[in-house]
Amino acid sequence: MSRSKRSRHSRPAKPRGPALPAAAAASPGRDDRFEVRCGCGIVVRGERHPGESSVVCPSCGLELPLPDASPGTLAPPPAGAVQFVPATRESVAAAAALDKRGTVAAPADEAGLHPDRLEQRRHVTSLQILAAVVLLLVVGTVAWGWYSRRQQRFLLELQDLTTAGQSALDRGEFERAVELLREADRAARGLHATDAQGQLARQLYREAMIWSRLAVSGIDEFFFARAAAAAGAGAGLPAEFDRELAGRTVVIQAHGVRTAAAAPMPPGGAAPAAEVRPEPKRQPARRPARLPLELDWLIAGERFQVKISPKDLADLPGVPENGEHELLFGAELQSVEPDPARPGGWLVRLVPQSAVLLTGEGPFASIHWPDPDSLRELLAGQRSRVLGESAPQDQEEEAAP
Repeated sequence: MSRSKRSRHSRPAKPRGPALPAAAAASPGRDDRFEVRCGCGIVVRGERHPGESSVVCPSCGLELPLPDASPGTLAPPPAGAVQFVPATRESVAAAAALDKRGTVAAPADEAGLHPDRLEQRRHVTSLQILAAVVLLLVVGTVAWGWYSRRQQRFLLELQDLTTAGQSALDRGEFERAVELLREADRAARGLHATDAQGQLARQLYREAMIWSRLAVSGIDEFFFARAAAAAGAGAGLPAEFDRELAGRTVVIQAHGVRTAAAAPMPPGGAAPAAEVRPEPKRQPARRPARLPLELDWLIAGERFQVKISPKDLADLPGVPENGEHELLFGAELQSVEPDPARPGGWLVRLVPQSAVLLTGEGPFASIHWPDPDSLRELLAGQRSRVLGESAPQDQEEEAAP
């Protein structure tokens, strides 16, 4: 029986790695007990046999030397040859502190591992890192290829669809032009195109939307047909306008100038007293708001007047800030409301940011606009301001010696 125990604890084994010398203590009056703490954090307890000088750690396989027996303070273990105590951070640190030979303990997650197992773990970690890098390269290559093909497709679509849509717009095929130029506008947005091709696609798409929803009857026809209601209270006039003209578009030719809104005067005509206020905190610079655009466009009846709300044209692009300019633009109608500034006055409201300066000559000929050739110079000037293209007269001057 004793031989079996001896063979169990003193089986010959070669050292398979550096072991941390551990502290040992025996219970009082029991010199045949031992307690050895391995570098992996496992505490091995058992009975000492004559001639036994080491014990093998059952966890990591290291051969641990048995120190000389000395009185200890630990309580005797329960029955059994060997006991295992789970490793903790404190136990690993204590085992490293007990190293009397001055060796440096390995990290907590590698302490006490066999060199072959440690090398295998590091090899597996290196392979995992390499696999992750290769995977990232493959994913990045595939993503870049997809993005490049997508950008190339958008570029081809932008060029082809813009040319086809502009041709349909000049022929008066407005619905077809909207379909083509909508896709061209989508391609320009996908490319984030800010060059001349992208601007042209977006501008032509907005113009095609104006021509495709043009109102059958004009604003003047609507009001003259209801002159009595327009001159009176006009209770049902806004509802009729919503039913017949709201959502439709109109093309207007007029002179416009940007004007600042006058500050309201207090009762009695006295200027408002200056109010002392603390200086506000400095805010980041913002784009100044555009001034309302006042038009000379007016529908004058016997007892009513109709004009377009100036504030709805404040965001009309391509209109200079200074001076009076002749304009030819299209916009979407929204509603009509009484003008609080004059009795019998009406204000036509436009859908915000729906107004756009027109630049193409073909649609005017297709709808039989009176004398469309007279608009060539006006449209060329608006095309120069909106798209940055040179007007014909400017090109002639540059070509002249």
